[in-house]
Amino acid sequence: MIVSFSIIDISLPGNSLGFLKIIRMLRILRPLRFISRNPGMKIIVNSLIESLKEIINVAILIFYIWFFIKNLG
Repeated sequence: MIVSFSIIDISLPGNSLGFLKIIRMLRILRPLRFISRNPGMKIIVNSLIESLKEIINVAILIFYIWFFIKNLG
């Protein structure tokens, strides 16, 4: 249904059909449905979300090291 609305929206370039664009944006939610139905993927996503603070800390540390090496050289 979303694909057919997308085809209609693309085929009518002169018309401003805002509701069709909103329906096309609902395609973004499809991966969330896949994650909720797949228990293994749900574990992976939850683990990534829980470790996000540590990942950000490591990224900041790498940025500092890169920044100091770049400015010293």
